[in-house]
Amino acid sequence: MKHILISLLLLSGTYAIYAQKNVSTEVENKKALLEEFTGILCGNCPDAHSIVADMMLAQPCNIYAVSIHSGGYAVPGTSDFDFRTECGDEIHDYFNVDYYPSGMINRHVFRDGTAVSSRGNWIEDAKDICSEAAPVNLWIGCEYDGATRKLTISIEGYYTTDTESESNRLSVLLTQDNVPGPQNGANEGDNYMHRHMLRDYVTPTWGEEITDCSAGSFFSKEYTYDVPSDYKGITVEPSQIEVIAFVTAGNEEVLNVTGAKPSLKNVDLPMQAHIEDYKLPIDGTYGFNFVEIYLHNECNDTLTSATFDVSLNGDTETVSWTGSIAPLQSSAIKVPVDWAENITDDNTYSLKLVSINGIGIDGNTIAGDFGAPVTTTPTIKAEIRTDYYADENTYRIYDADGNIVKEFGPYPAGERATYEETAVLESGRTYCFEAADSWGNGILLPRGSVKLYDADGSLLVQQLEINKHGFRTFFRTTGQSSIDNFSIYNSCHYSIAADRQTGCITITPTPGANGTYTVELFSVTGKLLKRCANVSKLDMSGMAHGAYIVKVASPTTITSTKIIY
Repeated sequence: MKHILISLLLLSGTYAIYAQKNVSTEVENKKALLEEFTGILCGNCPDAHSIVADMMLAQPCNIYAVSIHSGGYAVPGTSDFDFRTECGDEIHDYFNVDYYPSGMINRHVFRDGTAVSSRGNWIEDAKDICSEAAPVNLWIGCEYDGATRKLTISIEGYYTTDTESESNRLSVLLTQDNVPGPQNGANEGDNYMHRHMLRDYVTPTWGEEITDCSAGSFFSKEYTYDVPSDYKGITVEPSQIEVIAFVTAGNEEVLNVTGAKPSLKNVDLPMQAHIEDYKLPIDGTYGFNFVEIYLHNECNDTLTSATFDVSLNGDTETVSWTGSIAPLQSSAIKVPVDWAENITDDNTYSLKLVSINGIGIDGNTIAGDFGAPVTTTPTIKAEIRTDYYADENTYRIYDADGNIVKEFGPYPAGERATYEETAVLESGRTYCFEAADSWGNGILLPRGSVKLYDADGSLLVQQLEINKHGFRTFFRTTGQSSIDNFSIYNSCHYSIAADRQTGCITITPTPGANGTYTVELFSVTGKLLKRCANVSKLDMSGMAHGAYIVKVASPTTITSTKIIY
C-alpha cells in the first residue's frame, strides 16, 4: 500500500500557540484506545464485541476501538474471507497474545506484567485511563475523494506537559465498520457484522517519531493514503471507514488517541438513514411523551428532519422530528408521541422511519411492548443501594416531557451504602424513575438495587439487578393516600376480601365510589403478579395460599392492604 507524507511541521514555544488552528492548548483528560484481539472461530468473541459496543455507546467521545483479527482463531476456512492484516499480526506477536478474546487499553500494563487483559477488565481499565490528564492533545481531520480514491488526513498535536520519554511516536490507522462475515458463537451464518476492523496502517505499524515532546511544543502532519477497492477481496465502503491517530511513548504506552470518520467528496450516497433502540430501551412500563431512539445518518447531507409512522395498539399516526445530524454521524433523538390517553395495561408499539429531509425512504422499523405506569401516591420513597462506583451512577425522576424534577445523590464512591430518599410530586401526573450507569456496565460491583414505595410503605417496584446502562420505571400519581388499613376502605370507597372457597379476591365498591379503578396484586416481596381494571373478582386460581398485597387505585384515592388468601 502506498503511503505519502505530504508535510511535517514541528514547532515549539509561543510560536506553536500562534500557528495551531484546531488542537486545544488546555489540559484535557486522556481518551482510551481499545485494541481487541479477536477471530472468526472464537465462540466467546461476540460477547467481547458486545462489551466494546456498550463502552462506545456509554462513552462515545472517550473510547476508540480497533478490532484486530490475528492468531489461530482468525485463520479462515477455505471459503471464508481473510480478515487478518500484516500490521495486526505484528502487533499481536509483539505483545505475545495467547488467548482470545483479549485486548489492551492504551497498551498500559495494569496487572500481571502485561498490557493484554481479558474482557472483564476493559471497562475498569478504561475508567482509569480516562481519569488521567493527557500530556498531549490531539486533533484530526480527514477527507476521502471518490474520484481519486485518496484519503487526506490532517493531524495536530499540542503538549501540555513534558513527557518522560525522550521521543514519542505518532501512529495512524484505518478501520472499517459493518463488514459482513462468519463468526462462531453468533448464530448469524455469514451475516455477522464485524465492527472497527483493522484494515491498514497509514504510518508504519509503530508510528513516526515526534522529536520535540516538551511542554508547549506543537506538531502538525498531513498524509495521503490510496484507498484500495478491497482488502483480500473484502470490498471497502468509504462511508464505513474511520481514521484513528494516537501518540505512544516508544512502541507501547499510549499517551492519547483521537479519531474521525472522513468527509466524503465525489461519492454518491443515496438518501438513507436507519433507527435503533436507545441505550435505555422501552422495557416494562412506559409513560414519556416521546420515544428516544438513535437516528443514524447514512448519506452525505446533514439531516434536518425526519418523519415516522408511529403505532400504538394498532392505531398509527405520522409524526415529525427536526434537528441536525451531520453526514455519516448518529445522534439520540426524541420522537414525539401522544400516548398518554391510550395506554392500556398491555401495549404494543412500533416506529417506522418513512422520510428524511422531506424525501421518502424505505426505512426500518423498531417495535416492542410495554405496560401502563403503576399508580401511586404523590409522595414517593426510594431505597437506593449503591455499589462501590456510585460516582458513576445517577438516580433521577423525570416528568413525562423528560425534564428532571428530582435528583438523588450524587453518592460517594468506594463504599456500598443504602440511602433512603423522598420525593413529593404533583398529583395526576406521570413520572419516570431512572437509575443510569455512565460506563454501561451496570451497578453490580457489588450488586446495587432500587426499591420504590408509596406513602403508605407499599412496594411499587424493585430492581434487584441493574445491568448495563441502567433501567427506567414509570408511575402515575393520584390523590392523597390513606393513613392505615381502616381509613383505606372509607377514603377509597372499596372493600377487599379473600375467599378461598371461590378462589377469588373480591373488590366491592362502597357508597361514594366513582366506578373507575385498577386492581394490582403483589407478592409480599413486591413482585407484580396481576393487574386489571374495573373487576369485582380477582381470580386467584393457581396461586399459592399465603400473604399478598392488593392495591386498588381510583382517580382520586388509593388503597393498599395485605390479604391472607
